[in-house]
Amino acid sequence: MAYLLKYGDYEFPTTMRPASGEAPVDIAEQERPRGDGSITQVGRQKSRSLSVKGEIAGDTPDDLQATYAAMRAACAPGRLVRLYHGRDDQYVMAQAEGWTEDHQDGLLYGTVTSIAITFRAPDPAWCAAASSSPDLDPAGGTISYDGAPCAPTWSITVDTGGAGWIRLANTLTGETATLTGTFADGDVIDIDRAAYTVAINGVADFGLMGGRIPSLAAGDNDIALTTHIVSVSSLTCAYTPRQY
Repeated sequence: MAYLLKYGDYEFPTTMRPASGEAPVDIAEQERPRGDGSITQVGRQKSRSLSVKGEIAGDTPDDLQATYAAMRAACAPGRLVRLYHGRDDQYVMAQAEGWTEDHQDGLLYGTVTSIAITFRAPDPAWCAAASSSPDLDPAGGTISYDGAPCAPTWSITVDTGGAGWIRLANTLTGETATLTGTFADGDVIDIDRAAYTVAINGVADFGLMGGRIPSLAAGDNDIALTTHIVSVSSLTCAYTPRQY
């Protein structure tokens, strides 16, 4: 199988490779999955510090700069996305944190710049399997799941709008998110647990939400969607199952 190194949708040039190992780094308070399928809140924890290094090249200065600009944009600090390393079914959730470069001006367009990008991976042990999107009716349903806790994206389509609330709950994890506001007929609300974002018709609006976006844990996840004033025509859940 061909070697793969990709961050989100961006695939690194073949001259780039993972470099550093597993230096532990203290990170701030966050949710931490546990082996029994539950999720706990911890004050501080260790994470892995990973780096990707290599040299980029171009046939012309413009080609080189285009590669450089694309890498810069894809690895902007602060994004928490999938860092694939080695296979297209294995990744860690990682956040770009640092960027160093060593220009070698004496060379022509070949190896002009040596790049090192540092990532933080809060939970490097998870591996991905095929993505899933189970059928749910507008009021919810049961998602039977076997694996490490995972972070789905929930999508809700409003049928009849109004000033009210929409509540999404997972009784297995005890997590409930409540969206409160004025909704229009046909509004599509996307709630992304991995990125912890809320968007309505593609426009970010985290202020709509209170509570905690439901995740999925090992077992029968009983999903309930209830509303006040408004009604919903569809509820979907897209997620990537994870192995311990």
